Amino acid sequence: KQWYQRRVAITAGIAVGFTGTNTDPKQWGDAWNGVIWSYLGWEEICCVASEIQNPQRNIPIIVLASISILTGLYLCTVISFHIVIPLKDMIDPASSAVASQFGLITMGEAGKVILALFVVVSTLGSVQCSFISNCRYIHS
Repeated sequence: KQWYQRRVAITAGIAVGFTGTNTDPKQWGDAWNGVIWSYLGWEEICCVASEIQNPQRNIPIIVLASISILTGLYLCTVISFHIVIPLKDMIDPASSAVASQFGLITMGEAGKVILALFVVVSTLGSVQCSFISNCRYIHS
């Protein structure tokens, strides 16, 4: 019964999750620009391109596949956040990080910690990729 009540509470946010969002295409484009350029693969591919077999064929495939996968994951994440967390709580500067709020609402206190750790691991993974690929500058 508790699971059912939680599901009903979560899905109730769908109706109001996007209330007040902006529909201006220019501002959506500005937001997407920040998302696309936050992906470090755009610059890091240059460092490792010489080591890829058949780069003329494989680099476009790698770039298109990785951007498509990341865009899909990003959209699923943002939509999930909007469904679960009321917009007023997301924009409240006094509240905790959105991922932590999402974890707390969906999985309890443990979920809050788990999602915060996912964010940390993701950030460290990005830093590690930068270190590894930028070492290629010195090697070259």
